[in-house]
Amino acid sequence: MSFPSCHPGWSGPDCDVCIKLPGCTEHGHCSKPLECICDYGFEGHFCHKAKCRDNCNTTTGFCDHPHECWCHIG
Repeated sequence: MSFPSCHPGWSGPDCDVCIKLPGCTEHGHCSKPLECICDYGFEGHFCHKAKCRDNCNTTTGFCDHPHECWCHIG
């Protein structure tokens, strides 16, 4: 089965699937071509960074998953 030739930034059999910004992680999506809208709990230009729990200290705390807060050693 061959797909139609879509306008730049669109793909899929009906040309209705937007192509995300290159580098946008699996935690991001798009509603128009070349954008990266972060899923809930993620941030950054490429949705690559988890949002830590509220009041997690940005200097002494960190997180690997949304809404966590871990302390750096020391």
